[in-house]
Amino acid sequence: MLILVRLTEENRPQLNDMMAEWTASGERIIPWSIRKNDYRNFDKYLRELDVTEPRDGLVPDVTCFALDTERDIFVGAVNIRLRLSERLLLDGGHIGDGIRPSERGKGYGTELVRLALAECGRRGIRRVLMVCDRDNRASARTIEKNGGILENEVMTEDGPVLRYWIDTAKEGQNEAGIPSPERTDGIRLISLNERPALLESAAAWFHAKWGIPEEAYRESMEASLSGQSPVPRWFLALDGERIAGGLGVIDNDFHPRRDLTPNICAVYVDEAHRGRGIAGDLLELACRSMAAEGVFTLYLLTDHTGFYERYGWDYLCPVVQEGEIEPSRMYVHRAGMGNE
Repeated sequence: MLILVRLTEENRPQLNDMMAEWTASGERIIPWSIRKNDYRNFDKYLRELDVTEPRDGLVPDVTCFALDTERDIFVGAVNIRLRLSERLLLDGGHIGDGIRPSERGKGYGTELVRLALAECGRRGIRRVLMVCDRDNRASARTIEKNGGILENEVMTEDGPVLRYWIDTAKEGQNEAGIPSPERTDGIRLISLNERPALLESAAAWFHAKWGIPEEAYRESMEASLSGQSPVPRWFLALDGERIAGGLGVIDNDFHPRRDLTPNICAVYVDEAHRGRGIAGDLLELACRSMAAEGVFTLYLLTDHTGFYERYGWDYLCPVVQEGEIEPSRMYVHRAGMGNE
């Protein structure tokens, strides 16, 4: 199984293995973001891997690595530009990707682009521009297999390139990219604001799952229904009229980092409904809904490792939750601002 992961100290060996092979081959390492610094100086490499603010003609971006979970190796990497400069709009696009020499010809390129497009969608980029050299038929086929629609061919300093656009909105989503209420399995995803009558049952359900006083949930949900501000908000997964999962967006999830706000909290899916992507869809619904309200950055405190990365969340720093001794993991999700 191929998944996208963010680089951490834990997967430093996989990085070293891939980069050593690629460097020894003498071939150009793509994307540029993974070759701009010496991977052997890991602290600097990790610190400067992403561009967080526009500078020197660069746009904010994120770099992810393609992990083959069965073999525990990196097979490639992808760089996603969260915005487009004038140059990238002509030649470069949103996505730069590459597969290490020994793993080519195995279908990883198509899968890597598919995963990158899903990541773009999670970050709010609804239309993705992908560009390849006119003579690179392999890259063109990969883009076309992932739904690329050729807009035109343009001449650049390096020769002619093909420019493709891909719509990341999934079937059944609205124009804002928010998942439709109905899934194919009958689970309905909603904001509590759509069904105010569920407030009492929702407060009781979250209390039963997390042990926080029911009154605290009730007060937060009433504030959500007042509509006075984007936060708090509560989201539910319904199986018929029964709550099967849910999460909230609140100012602070019981930790001292008041600057890291707002927070996703109380993510839970009933055991009978797990393994069906409900948590991921709830997270996506919350992130996109908050972005539509002008809240583009969300934080989440958890003890899980490797779960939230699947849904566009990046590990930020350790944070000790109130009443705890050992630190938990703080994650951040930054929605793209759109590139239409």
